[in-house]
Amino acid sequence: MPNNVKVKFASDGLIKGDKQLETIEKKLELDLIDKEDAIREINPDDDEEQLQDKIKKLKERELKKQQDAINEMNNDGTFGNDKLF
Repeated sequence: MPNNVKVKFASDGLIKGDKQLETIEKKLELDLIDKEDAIREINPDDDEEQLQDKIKKLKERELKKQQDAINEMNNDGTFGNDKLF
């Protein structure tokens, strides 16, 4: 009786966590993947619902950072690096 059992691992066991993160960061820097793809690569064992929850939280954090940057007013009434004159 032939053994046709295949085991599929979520990620390559030879790549350590730090190396995997470095690889994903480099892909992001080179625009080879977007942040959603990065989340999927970092969490290969998550189901779609878990991934969508993490993606939603990422988008909420990014929106908050954008809103905070817009709302941050300098003491002289300008925003960010803008100058009145």
